[in-house]
Amino acid sequence: MSNVKTEVILSTCVDERYPAANIVDGKPNTYFVTTGLYPHEIILGIKGGSSNISRIVLTSSGIKKLRLEKCTDVAPSKFETIVDCEVANRENNGRQVEQFQLNKATAGSGVTFLKVVIASGYEEFAGVYELSVEGDAPTS
Repeated sequence: MSNVKTEVILSTCVDERYPAANIVDGKPNTYFVTTGLYPHEIILGIKGGSSNISRIVLTSSGIKKLRLEKCTDVAPSKFETIVDCEVANRENNGRQVEQFQLNKATAGSGVTFLKVVIASGYEEFAGVYELSVEGDAPTS
């Protein structure tokens, strides 16, 4: 099992000061900030093909309802929900660290794209600091 490299393909909101690409840059003090009304979506591609994913770790602030979806197609078109949860609020806008374990043979199997859906927040804006993915090395 290893870190699976991802890249941001699409974000439904854009603030050039806090781009969605910050969530996969490996720097803990950079982040992405939502803009305007919920929901917000970020689509990430798995670099190098598809991967059987066993764990996703999301570091954020202000997210209330979160959904993670996977796509196993060659294009990010048909997604299925693999995580749907409410995230506990942290005092004074503290960081939320959520770890999601996936069965590589079922929910985490053959992932080519991940979608992060921030369905609602505790405030008007939410932030995502980092998203890391662990699993098998990608295959083409």
